[in-house]
Amino acid sequence: MIFKSIRSSLAAYTSVAILLACTAIIAVSLSVYGQLYLDAVEQDVEHMSEHMAGDLSEIFVNETIDSIVLTETLQELERYDNLRFAAVLDTKFESLESFLADDSFDVNTLPDLLEANKFKLGMQHTDCGLLALSVIGDTAQPRGYLVVITDIATPLGQSKRLLLQRVVPIAIVIILLIIFLSSWQNYRMLLPLKQLAEFARRIKTTNDYSIKLDISGKREVKALSEEISSMVTTIGEESSKNKAHTEKLKQQQQAMEQLANYDLLTGLPNRISFLSAAAKVLANIDKNTDNPALLSCDLDGFKAINDLHGHAVGDKLLIEVSQRLKNLMQPADVVSRIGADEFLILLVAPRNNEQSLASAQAVADALSAPFHINEWEINIGASIGIASAKNSDYEVSQLISNADIAMFRAKLSGNHTYAVFERDMMSANKRRLDIANAIPNALKLKEFDLFYQAKVNKRRKVVGFEALLRWDSQELGTIPPDEFIPIAEQSGRMTIITHWVINKVCEDLYKFQYEYGDKIVVALNLSAYDLKEPDLIDVIKNAFKKHNINPKSIEFEVTESAFLDNFEQANQFFDQLAKLGSSVALDDFGTGYSSLSYLTKIKFNTLKIDKQFIDDIGISKRTTLVTKTIIDMAKNLNLSVCAEGVETEQQMEFLVQMNCEQLQGYYFSKPQPIELLLEISLD
Repeated sequence: MIFKSIRSSLAAYTSVAILLACTAIIAVSLSVYGQLYLDAVEQDVEHMSEHMAGDLSEIFVNETIDSIVLTETLQELERYDNLRFAAVLDTKFESLESFLADDSFDVNTLPDLLEANKFKLGMQHTDCGLLALSVIGDTAQPRGYLVVITDIATPLGQSKRLLLQRVVPIAIVIILLIIFLSSWQNYRMLLPLKQLAEFARRIKTTNDYSIKLDISGKREVKALSEEISSMVTTIGEESSKNKAHTEKLKQQQQAMEQLANYDLLTGLPNRISFLSAAAKVLANIDKNTDNPALLSCDLDGFKAINDLHGHAVGDKLLIEVSQRLKNLMQPADVVSRIGADEFLILLVAPRNNEQSLASAQAVADALSAPFHINEWEINIGASIGIASAKNSDYEVSQLISNADIAMFRAKLSGNHTYAVFERDMMSANKRRLDIANAIPNALKLKEFDLFYQAKVNKRRKVVGFEALLRWDSQELGTIPPDEFIPIAEQSGRMTIITHWVINKVCEDLYKFQYEYGDKIVVALNLSAYDLKEPDLIDVIKNAFKKHNINPKSIEFEVTESAFLDNFEQANQFFDQLAKLGSSVALDDFGTGYSSLSYLTKIKFNTLKIDKQFIDDIGISKRTTLVTKTIIDMAKNLNLSVCAEGVETEQQMEFLVQMNCEQLQGYYFSKPQPIELLLEISLD
């Protein structure tokens, strides 16, 4: 009886011990599992936040922040599970844009959350979930902040419940089996239970779930050993999966950091990485002796290389350019690719302008040398702007801005050259910004106008006109076309001007035809940027329909360089114009690429000889011969010929003798408003 009582007590104590052991294992496993899960989620959220902050840094580079771009960028976070809320804050922690992924999240609690966590950067656990606060831009000079709040309690609870669902049934079986066996063989179970307790202690101490449980004894003891081993194996497998997932997240983080900081094609640092490196350089120099310089390089004619040889050749060219730049620089210098064909080079060592100029000249010489790619010999060059840290107040953003302004001046001076930033360039840059910003309002105020220059035939009879754009601004005064048109193109405002010109020409056409006859043709100019607009043909069709225009009465003039900048797209556009019935003239022939091979590929009707050839007729034998050759070549290609810039009787007689169909220049008529032209007869 006593033995039975002891046995019952032992069975009870054994059952309790086993139950406690199993509970301890499960509790430890859940604790370890939960901590690993939290670590993985924190790393994922931290990486996501930093990567998004990096993307937002590029948006904050601009002076005007587009709220639509901010919203679209934040909406990219929608693919992340358990996201509750994200917002972009300014430097005062005021919300600029936000994205609410969880309707249950109270947006009004955000200020209190930030205040409660003392605006700490990094990861914070709050009542609303895991809060990640990342700086946008440089930590020393933030442009704003990104806050991301993620629900961590719900997925962690679900994960733990899933683990319990797999482990608890096995534990129940073990406990029931032990209770059954303990009623008649408790004394043989004492040793195995001791071994089991030791086994549980080792797991708890080492967190090593690969330890094998080997308990000798009868069949029931062996079964118990196997069941416990199975349970531990299951827990170990889940733990291994979580570790593998964590390792995968680390690898993905490293890959994303590579993508976020380096150009995928060339391997050079990108804009974000460059900004960080330049900030460190400027922060650690001796301003009394050191004066780093920045070279802003933009390749000349790269778009034409892509169009003529394909993007594969263009990519290889960029790789070769990157390699040449790296070979030229010192180890401490920073070479970065920040755009399609734009490079920034931070010269750390130079202390005076002469050293910077020597480096710029070396870059210009290196990029002017031929590149041999896929059996092609490719010649390009670069426009280079130079700015010193001292003249930029040792500020990275100002340094880049100054170098870009100088680079733009170099492009205006002609390709394959460099320019050094000077203070007076700031006023020129401000005027460019003023002109660009004034264009939309100028159209509303009707400040733009069209002047027309007559085209005559060999008998001096007016056969057409060319529309020339003029701008008399109330605020900025008279602005010449060669100043405002390049600015309009570079600022993306050329499209609205071209649309206005097309409709204005169609509106004026009937006045010319009423005065000069139905066969009068009015020409208007299209820029390289116009040829990139996919809807331009629809704009033209709608204008023709609105004003009841015969398409044959309108001619579109495109320069040789503008055409070759969009070769395939331009030819498709000209096909559409031909089907519509309008003609195309190749303007300024001989001043662009001047390759005769292009003439067999360009689909146009009229070749316009540039004024520089007409000026030297009768003065330079070589130019006269070239002009005659151009006219003969055009005739053999069944093209009409128009000579522009005719200013003397001698020039006119030569061109008439050469059977040039159309003549245009001051000798016949200057560009004038339509009201004056309708009063003048050139016959």
